[in-house]
Order: sequence, then structure tokens, then C-alpha cells
Amino acid sequence: RLDGTGAHVLLLPVDEPVTDHYVRIMAAAKVAGFALGIHDGLIAATALRHDARLLAQDRDFAKIDGLDLILI
Repeated sequence: RLDGTGAHVLLLPVDEPVTDHYVRIMAAAKVAGFALGIHDGLIAATALRHDARLLAQDRDFAKIDGLDLILI
């Protein structure tokens, strides 16, 4: 729990499947000619690895194939 808010946090490790997704994402971004930050690449790779929906304001995430994205 986070300081009485009632929220729970699940920490997801950067494991081998995450790194596999990360390498693919970063390579595809380079080939496509857009710069994707390291942190954004790790966030996207973690979402893909865990089949998680990603809520984000950054429209660059929309350029990542297979990502279940909701732009907010």
C-alpha cells in the first residue's frame, strides 16, 4: 500500500522477455526513423511482456506495433 491511499503497486522485473521486446522495439523505432527514449522503450517492453494495457499521453507509443495503448 502507498501511504493510506489504498493503492497497490506491483513491481515488474526487467527480465529476459522484457529485454527481448525492448531490443525489438528500439530497433524498429530506429528503422522507422523516430527516436524513442530508453525509459519509454522499457515501459512499452514491460507492457508487451505482461500483455498489459498502457495508458499514456505520449503519442510515440502509438508507433509501437502490438502495444495495447490508450492515449489519455
